[in-house]
Amino acid sequence: MAPTLLTRLTDVAAGYLEAAATRLRSARSESLAIPGPWTDRESDVLGVNITPEALGQLLRRRNEGHLEAWADLADHARRTHPHLHTQLQNRELSVSETEFEVVAPEGGPKGRTDRAMGACKELFAEWDERGWSTWSAEMVGAKYYPAGLQEVSWERWQGWVAPVALTRIAERRLSYACDRFDPDPWALRIWDAQDSSSPFGGMYGVKVSDLHPDKFLVHEPRVAGGHRASEGLFAVCCWYWLFGVYSWKHLMALLETFGRPPVIGYFNAGGAAADGAVKKSNGDRKATADDVAAGKRAIAAMSGSLRAMLPDTVRLEALKFEMPANPAQILTSDKVDAYLSKAINGTTGVTDIVAGARASHEVAARQAMTPYRADCRDVGRAGTELFRRFIRANPDYFGANCPVPRLRASHEEALDLQVFTGAMKTARDAGARIPERWFNEQIGVPEAVEGERLLGDPIASQPAPKPLGVDPAKAVDPNALPPKSTP
Repeated sequence: MAPTLLTRLTDVAAGYLEAAATRLRSARSESLAIPGPWTDRESDVLGVNITPEALGQLLRRRNEGHLEAWADLADHARRTHPHLHTQLQNRELSVSETEFEVVAPEGGPKGRTDRAMGACKELFAEWDERGWSTWSAEMVGAKYYPAGLQEVSWERWQGWVAPVALTRIAERRLSYACDRFDPDPWALRIWDAQDSSSPFGGMYGVKVSDLHPDKFLVHEPRVAGGHRASEGLFAVCCWYWLFGVYSWKHLMALLETFGRPPVIGYFNAGGAAADGAVKKSNGDRKATADDVAAGKRAIAAMSGSLRAMLPDTVRLEALKFEMPANPAQILTSDKVDAYLSKAINGTTGVTDIVAGARASHEVAARQAMTPYRADCRDVGRAGTELFRRFIRANPDYFGANCPVPRLRASHEEALDLQVFTGAMKTARDAGARIPERWFNEQIGVPEAVEGERLLGDPIASQPAPKPLGVDPAKAVDPNALPPKSTP
């Protein structure tokens, strides 16, 4: 049924109203939260003062919504623990080096869809030039903290109002702290608590939701679940990091005790000979309390790297049994690193080669792909959201209710050619009608141009290839009768 004149006028009026509302909602081009105030440089470094008790106090403050000291500790942990940094960097760089593509939306008028696709492809090419790899890495890195925030820079670009850059806001400036009676207690805020002159100072800062909705990209990860302030990968890794670094001397003292082989001390009444050797003798007296105490002190003072002064009445014998080739300290350090690897990448086989069969390595590789794919999808959703804001900010060009293209990691739709072609053969044998053009699009083969040489066609300047292993002079005519046998 053809639309009536009244319907067309209504659609035009709705489009103009939508355009006017979009202009009112369009984000300002000037920066709001960047750069941060000078006080943002004054991060706390606790150093050797971080203890289990101090970490417990930081956890309590973090759960109340005060994230500044917690973000400083998370940064300090990453900078002082190479293995922790390696695991996090592996996830960030894996997404950073992934190719992304703009995918056409489903439905909508073809003219508008093509127009949106062309504009979004040009915009993504601009992002790629300005630093998309860094922005995507920052989106993934935000999962290390309870929350992440990026400010969107808007410019007049090629005749459009477009989001052309993203700038990371330091996680130490974010906060969930608020008044006990706040009606929105879990709203993310920007809070420059140490700078009274900052527009984001005051009692609890400024809610991000009170600012323009197109001006910021909020990243609130779901890692542990149930408590927004206690989210983030560092919330899972903090105790491993603490015991693996700052309580190392206490851990080593314990391992030094249990890492030594058992030693038995004997009382030797014979004492030392004149030439310095020990005379082995049962002696004519029993050990006194002082002799026993001296032997115990000598055994307790020994370690793998320190020899104790033994009284000449004490003889030591170490029990004979197999000990591991590596010291206990190294084994424990590897165990702590393995916990960090599992917490961040889901397996220990991403950055370190571990012993095991080929099947176990394949399982570890597949396991590591799960967080990678999730990171790519999250980054793709953020890019799609920017496309949505871009189209909404230019209603004169795209019109009202224009379909929004999607940003997708190229790997997500990777096709297994063997499985796909097998399925197509089965479907064709069953009588399914499969368009050739669609089949070529799925496997990435372009349409052949008329007169273009195809794979398997002989080259014009060369004769047709001969069948392998067959001499033309001895070729057998399949229609010829078999030779008669001679009696």
